[in-house]
Amino acid sequence: TSATFWGVVGATLAHEAPQEVADFIVLLSEGGLHWGWATFLNSMSAFPSTVLGALIAHQAAISSNWQGVLLAFGAGVYLFVAATELAPSLMRLSGSAARASTARLLAFAAGAACIGLVLIDHTHCSPVGGPADAGHAH
Repeated sequence: TSATFWGVVGATLAHEAPQEVADFIVLLSEGGLHWGWATFLNSMSAFPSTVLGALIAHQAAISSNWQGVLLAFGAGVYLFVAATELAPSLMRLSGSAARASTARLLAFAAGAACIGLVLIDHTHCSPVGGPADAGHAH
């Protein structure tokens, strides 16, 4: 239905927007790029994967178990990059660097909260016609 379609579009934008803004900020601050190049490169890196992801999601019948594996793998990649590339800059805790580190941490927390909002009304554990918790106790 149209309502379902727009719900998916809204959830996708709510998930992707904070991530793309964070990528843009990293390209500016850590990459030292001009904002025009950062915008162009961020768009060019996102577009092919978005189209490919949409095609795969539309054509492939992926089980819930494989969806979980792929999501866990993707989360691990992001955590690795955050821990090895971005976290060291947060550890400079003197003077103005402490304020900058605090601002980065708060921006990260705000982005994580925005992405987490997508999980409101998340019902992957409720099979059609089955018990509400599907044996997962949540």
